[in-house]
Amino acid sequence: MSKSGVLQTPWGETLMVPEYKHRRKVQMIKFFGSALLTLASARYLQSKLKPVVIKTNPLQFYSGVRLANVRVDNRLLCSTVGGITGFTLGTLSMGVFGTCWHLDISSNDEFKKMLTDTKV
Repeated sequence: MSKSGVLQTPWGETLMVPEYKHRRKVQMIKFFGSALLTLASARYLQSKLKPVVIKTNPLQFYSGVRLANVRVDNRLLCSTVGGITGFTLGTLSMGVFGTCWHLDISSNDEFKKMLTDTKV
């Protein structure tokens, strides 16, 4: 960083310090927003997924008596699928936004430029 307040990114782009700080703040907010989505959906799943307990007599296993059938509640199934979807999307977006925050990438153009400039 020079004394004039100009930052040089690894891809040759020059940014003023306030713009750079705002850019990093936006990247951080995206990452923590996706982390919040992941934690909220994990908490929701934890409260919704309760094991089904069937109290039976051990002698019933040896007799011809059938055990109670487990009924599926569609509302519970839909809410569970929604929670799992939120948890999965939150985890994937945490990975994407965390990587972009770490590599200082804010747009698709910067990502393409980074891929073309990187020699592997």
